[in-house]
Amino acid sequence: MNRTTINATVRNFFDGWHLYKKLVDCNALSHKEMCIATNEILQDKYPLLNFSILDLGCGDAANIAKTLQQFEVSNYTGIDLSSEAIKLAKQNLHFMNKNITFMQCDFIAGMQLKMQQQEVFDVIYTAYALHHYTSQEKQIFFDRAHALLKPDGILIVIDIILEENTTIKKFLSKEIKFLATFPTITTTNIAQLSEHILTYDIPETISTYCNMVTQSGFKDFNVICDKKFFKLFVCYN
Repeated sequence: MNRTTINATVRNFFDGWHLYKKLVDCNALSHKEMCIATNEILQDKYPLLNFSILDLGCGDAANIAKTLQQFEVSNYTGIDLSSEAIKLAKQNLHFMNKNITFMQCDFIAGMQLKMQQQEVFDVIYTAYALHHYTSQEKQIFFDRAHALLKPDGILIVIDIILEENTTIKKFLSKEIKFLATFPTITTTNIAQLSEHILTYDIPETISTYCNMVTQSGFKDFNVICDKKFFKLFVCYN
């Protein structure tokens, strides 16, 4: 299946948005813990400074918006496939009345455009989006992230992370069973999620990500938050 077909399908899934919001509302993907961890990282890195941020696969930006309200952000750029998500993101980031832009496209392609425009950022952030890409595309992502960051910049990645020494199919089946334990997620919801997850999710192990990050030229790599199927890690430029 080619990237154009995958992007169209993923975009259609998230254009509905209501199912993903149900997962967020019941904290099935550990958004609350990841939001707290992101806030702590930025508080430690930029306690008194402005910073620029590139948000890849920004979605409705609801969680990052809660964090960014507490900081001086010099500019925000959000990239996402879904027009509906971007519409919601504009509402959630209403307090940023200047220096905010959005691009509706595949975010790895969007990164290439930003490189051509010679833009650089203090922070690159992506949450629950990178797993839709192949291993080769993920390596391109890290290469471009390294190029788009300022010398002391950071890359924050939140995503589903494959367990070591297991198959993707077994791991995703475990994830689906886990999501089914939340009372607000109906049988119909699980059927929808299963089709999407088993067809389009390509998680990687932390050891694989560590190798990719090192190959891209980042100086360091740390897992900051680890919640069952989901982790937050930071790459330091």
